[in-house]
Amino acid sequence: MEPDKILIDIRTCDLKMSQLMAEIQRLQAEYPDYEIFLDGDAYAIVGRRRKARWDAAVPPSVSTIPTTRTSGSPTGAS
Repeated sequence: MEPDKILIDIRTCDLKMSQLMAEIQRLQAEYPDYEIFLDGDAYAIVGRRRKARWDAAVPPSVSTIPTTRTSGSPTGAS
């Protein structure tokens, strides 16, 4: 797994809140394959590579498809 990228160290930046929010929007556009968020432990705005859920051409496995019960008890007992 790739480590998080520290994009803005809040301790050392002198941006105002409105400037910081604008910078976050810019970073989200610049890194569309990353989630951009505030890491409270690092006290920084960081980017983490998004994980692909599944390939659109390949359907999810049967175990991930929700099922709907039309009758019967939840445990299957009669």
